[in-house]
Amino acid sequence: MAYIFGRTNGDAQIYLRPQYAKDLIDLFIFKKELINYLSSIYKDPFKVQNAYLNYKGLNIKIKETFLAF
Repeated sequence: MAYIFGRTNGDAQIYLRPQYAKDLIDLFIFKKELINYLSSIYKDPFKVQNAYLNYKGLNIKIKETFLAF
């Protein structure tokens, strides 16, 4: 698990850092536990991609006014 911790960066490593203090026992035995912990923090890992797809799907209809759009 220390290898996975070393490969993370940014916010993910900030969230994981307290779990890897020298005086604590390794709280993550399996990699799935670590992934579930980060998943609970990041609710939608594809938020940017989903927003982009929703934006691309916006189309104004021929008889629709801009204000109604």
